[in-house]
Amino acid sequence: MKSRPDLFSGMLEAIEYVDKNPNYKDVKPMYTESGNTYLLLTNNATTNIESANSYYSRNQFLDTDPASPTYNLTVKGSDWSQYPVDRIAAWLKYHVLKGTYDFKNLNSIGKWVDTYGISATNDSAKVWIYMQASRDGFLFINNYVGGTGENRPRTPDLHATNGVVHVMDRYFSAPTRRDIINNK
Repeated sequence: MKSRPDLFSGMLEAIEYVDKNPNYKDVKPMYTESGNTYLLLTNNATTNIESANSYYSRNQFLDTDPASPTYNLTVKGSDWSQYPVDRIAAWLKYHVLKGTYDFKNLNSIGKWVDTYGISATNDSAKVWIYMQASRDGFLFINNYVGGTGENRPRTPDLHATNGVVHVMDRYFSAPTRRDIINNK
């Protein structure tokens, strides 16, 4: 990510934002641990307000600053500090899969895999992942019945020194318990 700030500055800023809070000092090192699968989010998935699928665009809030020209209006985000740090930390953890999931060990049978977003209060922070059963062999993430549709990485199956990377132009939200039960 650091070698491509033009592509990943939004994600890097989100990681730095949560790292400032002592309660979330585990997030930044998680992105350098070995043996994981990383769903790295481009700026189109994080901070690009021109993208309807970015976090800033999809997570609007009421502007409560009386000095602002958009006071009392719903606005798109412009800085991570406008969002609760616990929510951004959980979101970042959700985009790191426990284990290695690449072209070598996936097939056309979808499976739920745990993310670092799993916690005592959220046991459904899982990702559905599989390869398309065709010669194209597209990788799909969270393309389950009731999910958000065709979610293919912009660039899949990159092998970094610490794990597998799939570059995404849209972010994901955790499924519901019902989604997991309905897609076994």
